Amino acid sequence: MKKFYLIIIILIIALNIQSCKNKEEIIYQKEIILNNNLWTKNDIIKFNFNINDTSKIYLCLIKIKIDTNYNYNKFIFSTTLKTPDGSYRQSGFETNINEDYKQKSIDKEEGVMIIEKEIYNNVKFKEKGEYEIGVIHNLPQDIFNVKSVEMKVIEKSGEQK
Repeated sequence: MKKFYLIIIILIIALNIQSCKNKEEIIYQKEIILNNNLWTKNDIIKFNFNINDTSKIYLCLIKIKIDTNYNYNKFIFSTTLKTPDGSYRQSGFETNINEDYKQKSIDKEEGVMIIEKEIYNNVKFKEKGEYEIGVIHNLPQDIFNVKSVEMKVIEKSGEQK
């Protein structure tokens, strides 16, 4: 019977240790609702957040909610990461919007199509301070079907690859 309790205690400790690995903590999350679902051609949506621990690894996610009446076959956008020292890093993203994608990405509750992208994955910020991520769509005209743009910055802790 003592062996049984010992095994149970070891299992509890092992599960506890395992649960401490790979935890994620949201350090920044903000959703910007667009007026009249309009994202004008040159409008940069900006998200500002602070990094206090440069030893951690981070993940930056973007979620764009688009009205189901969106009738283009692609959604193209780019991001610019501005660091506290004023340097910039740019990235571009493209999502093909075909019927299969529409079927998989519609949020039935909200009645919107959702585009989610990891814009920075397993990134280590080199300095503490305020960072800014600017998001701009790269379509040639104003878009009237975008409900909101959301940014989430997650601190990943535990073992990293």
